[in-house]
Amino acid sequence: KVKSMVKVNLQTADSVKSGEKRRWKANLTRPNDVLDWLEGYPEATVSEAIRCVMNWGNASRLKKQNRGLCSAYEMLVEHFGGLGNCDNDLLTRYAWSLFHEKEHLEARQVSEHIYSTHPSDPHNGALLNRIYERDEDWTLMKEVCHSVMAEVPSDVSANATEAHARLMLGES
Repeated sequence: KVKSMVKVNLQTADSVKSGEKRRWKANLTRPNDVLDWLEGYPEATVSEAIRCVMNWGNASRLKKQNRGLCSAYEMLVEHFGGLGNCDNDLLTRYAWSLFHEKEHLEARQVSEHIYSTHPSDPHNGALLNRIYERDEDWTLMKEVCHSVMAEVPSDVSANATEAHARLMLGES
C-alpha cells in the first residue's frame, strides 16, 4: 500500500513537471504585455489574470514603469467587463493601484463603486478608510468600518479605525 501511494505521488509530481504548462505564467515587462497574454490565452479566468500580473516578478517590473501596474489592472478590468461587471477582487486591486499612483479621486470613485455593491469587503474598506482619513471624512469612515465589522466582526483593523473615527467625531 505504501509503495503504491508513493508511486502515485511521484507520478503526479512528474506529470506536473513535464506535462502541463501553467498558462497563467508570463513574462510581463510593460502593461501592453497583458493584452498580448490575454490574446494568447482567451480562456483565462480573473484569478489567473491576477496571478499572472502579481507573480514571477511581473509586478516589480510593472511598478518600475510609469503607471505600469495601474495600467495593467485597468486593462484587465476592461477585459473582464468594466466597472459594472468585473470581479470584486480585481476592482479592489485596481483601486489600490490607483491610490498608490496618487490618483486619489479616481481611486475614491472606484472604491465607492465597490462599496455600493459589496459594503462588507474588508480590503476595499481598508482603502476607503485610508482615503477618508486623508480627506478627514470621519462620518463616512465610521460607516465603512461598521459595514465591514457587520460581516467580519473580528477585523481588528476596522475596529481600531472605527474607534479612531469616533474619537475624531467626539463620540465616546
